[in-house]
Amino acid sequence: DGGTLVNLFADFFHERAASLFYIACRFNQTAVPAIYLSHTEVACYAPEMPPGLVTVSVAPNLQDYFGALLYEYVETRLLRLEPSEGPTAGSNRVLVHGVGFSPGAIHVRFGGYTVTGTLLSPTTIACAAPKWRDEGGAATVRVTNAEATYYSTITYHYVQAPHVMSIHPAHGPSAGGTDVTLYLEPRVGRRSEQGFRRPVWDLCPERGFRCPEQGLEHV
Repeated sequence: DGGTLVNLFADFFHERAASLFYIACRFNQTAVPAIYLSHTEVACYAPEMPPGLVTVSVAPNLQDYFGALLYEYVETRLLRLEPSEGPTAGSNRVLVHGVGFSPGAIHVRFGGYTVTGTLLSPTTIACAAPKWRDEGGAATVRVTNAEATYYSTITYHYVQAPHVMSIHPAHGPSAGGTDVTLYLEPRVGRRSEQGFRRPVWDLCPERGFRCPEQGLEHV
């Protein structure tokens, strides 16, 4: 899709030439304006190209292009979220799965709210979901990676945190290790209020107890 900011290094860039828009980068035969950073460095936004290798060169005068550096276009897209829903309070960890993620600044946008992401691998980004309005709702997710923004139709669903009605058993040994079941009052969400499993989020007791890994059954 292009849009990635690419830095090029040489020793012949002049600020006056940049002010006159004489410096340009060329990806194969597609030329784009360069951003002057110093006499040894400029930056260019990569134009849209199909996946594959292209040759990059730079001209200090819009005519004479120098260099034959290789730049690879990869297909970047978002595939799914894990989990795909969470509490309106936010702060829970969300993994964004996709392809083609690369090193560089990463921001994940949930609707109108943006958070910083961490690159775990070329296929996974981790972030903390931002806080959402109390009534919940769906937020479309997009990712900005290395100055390029990737849009998607993937949505993250915010639901009201469940209310704990009772706990069983209500006591156990101080050594911990007791399996505890929490019975929750269903809250409004994107799914039916009956018969589905929902993540525990912050409901797991901190020390000495264990909670089911996949969530709790609503009753």
